[in-house]
Amino acid sequence: MDFDFFGGCLKRKCADNELVISELNHMESNIYNDIEYYTAYRLICTEFKENQT
Repeated sequence: MDFDFFGGCLKRKCADNELVISELNHMESNIYNDIEYYTAYRLICTEFKENQT
């Protein structure tokens, strides 16, 4: 599955970011729940944007 590959890549790259790891785990366990999945996705995107500045 694509999530296993891309989620695994992000988990390795962000191993020191507990929020991202937690949300990736949440996404994985809610892969068929659109609201939970995309809410976690948006939180990860927000975290990445905040870390860029």
